[in-house]
Amino acid sequence: MKKERLEPQKLRVALKALIDKSCSQPKIPNRFQAFHIALVKRNFNAIEVSIDYHRKRVYMDIVLDDHESDVDTGTLMVPTFRTNLLYRDLNEFLNSCIELDFENSPFYAKLLHSFSIKTEEHISC
Repeated sequence: MKKERLEPQKLRVALKALIDKSCSQPKIPNRFQAFHIALVKRNFNAIEVSIDYHRKRVYMDIVLDDHESDVDTGTLMVPTFRTNLLYRDLNEFLNSCIELDFENSPFYAKLLHSFSIKTEEHISC
């Protein structure tokens, strides 16, 4: 099976559609919560993320310098900064987390694949 290379614009459209779908429900299912957390972790280089949907806050530990970890020696401690962000609109916030570039595109494609979303399809609620 041939792997197709996804164009950034198609990725953006598919991600936006998935974000729209995931934010459209009053009670957000666990699988969409995991999707939201993955987006935030990737964008902020965070190791621990939780979202309080009721208070509209994102709590996270942001990695300050990931060059200090060394898998070979078993040093996995990295300096982090604990913070929380207030958002007004979840959909807007999550869309702002998308950074389509050479490094991030494969991550987003894999994330979409894990939700069995094809970039050409429209996502219906």
